[in-house]
Amino acid sequence: AAQRRWMLPLPPAAVELYCKVAQKFGVTPTQLAIALCASREFVTSTIIGATQLTQLAEDLQGFSVDWTQEMEDEVMKVYEQYPDPWRVQVAGMG
Repeated sequence: AAQRRWMLPLPPAAVELYCKVAQKFGVTPTQLAIALCASREFVTSTIIGATQLTQLAEDLQGFSVDWTQEMEDEVMKVYEQYPDPWRVQVAGMG
């Protein structure tokens, strides 16, 4: 059931748009996500989950990304289109 949820048309479309946003700003999707977390003053820690040194290097670079209003606007455009693409859309579950 969980795998079917990932295969719905909404999650891949949302991921594709976030990847395009990252590309527009010259960062990886991982770095975009980490920069977004770091831009939120209420987030006190960000779990990165790197298992390889190359992943760790990419993750750490995300904390150096200067979050701009343009980035915020682009991310919000995607979010407004896909506010919760993984949410189960069945009776009684959301």
